[in-house]
Amino acid sequence: MAAFFFSLNVAISLTLDGWSNRNLKGFYVVTVHWIDTITAKSKSLLLTIIDVASGHGVGVCVVKALFEHLKGMGLNVLFKLLNVVSDNSSDGTAAVKHMFQLINATVGYEQMRPCNHICCANRSVQLAVLKVLVQIKDINAQLRQALVCIRRSKTMCQAYRHEADLAGLTSKEPTHQDCPTSWNLTHEMGSDAFNKRVPLDHIMNLYNDKIDVDVLFDDQWERIAVVTTFMRPPVGHGIVGS
Repeated sequence: MAAFFFSLNVAISLTLDGWSNRNLKGFYVVTVHWIDTITAKSKSLLLTIIDVASGHGVGVCVVKALFEHLKGMGLNVLFKLLNVVSDNSSDGTAAVKHMFQLINATVGYEQMRPCNHICCANRSVQLAVLKVLVQIKDINAQLRQALVCIRRSKTMCQAYRHEADLAGLTSKEPTHQDCPTSWNLTHEMGSDAFNKRVPLDHIMNLYNDKIDVDVLFDDQWERIAVVTTFMRPPVGHGIVGS
């Protein structure tokens, strides 16, 4: 790989993305991107995976390890680095800036910009969605508990299907509850439940003692509608939580 990028005659870009496994062990995945001069198509390749320890300044520690990795491939590779893509967190921004400071100090010249950093929009979307979801956190908890109780009870499911039929709904099945960490599922739950609110309200009221949550008021349903509209993904795309 080192020989390939050393001989590559175009600029390269890097993407940094931090992850953790189920044991909360952290690591950063680094991918490299360039344009094939023969086909004029973009190419991507996994460059390296860097283990990280949690704590303050993780990003700077990551780019130090990444810098040494690139440096080991040859100074020629450092010259070719055009930009780095990461989230727009303060830690990510400081990390990329430090990366270019290390490169400038090593190659012996100043870049036109002190930091060629492209901020990924995902972080901004995450913060916006989290802020919005807080507004209906309690409502979602009520709805989620009601849906779990309804779907687990044959009696309530049968009663729901009857009410859905009377309401003229195409789908006679109760809404599936979401997974709170998956925004796409939360969007689907809210959107589907809003469309089925008539039979849901009836069942929640009829079996209130068994479901043990209050029936949702009109203003709560409207808040669900507003939030799910905000979260609606473009056609062909989904919203993924993290």
